[in-house]
Amino acid sequence: MSNNRVLICNTTRQEREKIVNGALAISTLDCKEPTPEDMIFFEKYINGEMEVEEIIKTVIEKYTSDSTISGTADTI
Repeated sequence: MSNNRVLICNTTRQEREKIVNGALAISTLDCKEPTPEDMIFFEKYINGEMEVEEIIKTVIEKYTSDSTISGTADTI
């Protein structure tokens, strides 16, 4: 799943900001906006603190465990 073009070491802060803004624009066409908690992850990527792959894993784990706890686990 790794895309070397979006790795922190291969992008500038400005490029990462553009990547995030583009992804958010596309994803919000059909879905709700990300939660403020999730937006923190995107800021961490822009700031060079967290890779995209780490964010994806963390967000999936968060929502998987949240839905499992509430008893409404859905298949992703």
